[in-house]
Amino acid sequence: MKVIEFYERALTGKRVEEKEFDLKILPGKLKELIKKYDIAYNPQEAVPQDLDMAKRTFEAAVELLTEVGVYCTDTRSIIPIEREEIKNALRDAPTSHTIGEGTEAVECYCRGIGDERRPRIIGGPAGVPLSEENCIDILTTYARESIDGLHTGAIQTLFGKPIRANTPIELMACHYEALWAREAVRRAGKPPGLSILGIMSGITSEAQNAGDFAGGLRPCDLHLVVFSNDLKANWQDLKK
Repeated sequence: MKVIEFYERALTGKRVEEKEFDLKILPGKLKELIKKYDIAYNPQEAVPQDLDMAKRTFEAAVELLTEVGVYCTDTRSIIPIEREEIKNALRDAPTSHTIGEGTEAVECYCRGIGDERRPRIIGGPAGVPLSEENCIDILTTYARESIDGLHTGAIQTLFGKPIRANTPIELMACHYEALWAREAVRRAGKPPGLSILGIMSGITSEAQNAGDFAGGLRPCDLHLVVFSNDLKANWQDLKK
């Protein structure tokens, strides 16, 4: 499904107040599905081992998405999702993807149950707040480790000014984040092809895009697109 389809469905979907979605529609359906599919949490298992319950949970998730849909906070409407669309998306989803380039190119792959292949490690502060004074040094420390990619952090100030959303300095912070990540890779003595995952210093789509340029994030790098929680989306999510 293309973004334009989500956009159109958000404009034409059933109008619902967000409070009703949060307090009635979503929790009501969750309670119904937990009972219907007999889903229970076992505090003795950090990683659930009941494969039959895993299958039931998947079916419950599909039913939740198809019957509740995704709530668009900007239009206060429901974006409907069909079961066949979920099926097609899962069928067409890639099972592997190459990140990085040159000698640092690595293949990321879907790991199955009991998979003995080594998981890929994207090391770094992972969005943790970083001061501009220590940002490069911290990233360099991570880049020196045996990692398959470097995950950036969120710069808190730039030239001593706090980062605020929807402002020019937000774009500048994202631009510098990408520059400093590449500099950290260089200082760590790693080949320039090492993959970088960002952008963490801004929340708007425009700011995150400011990290993409010749000396910043490249097509072989990774963007972290964090969607809204609880079956919600907004224009910023779709723009990203």
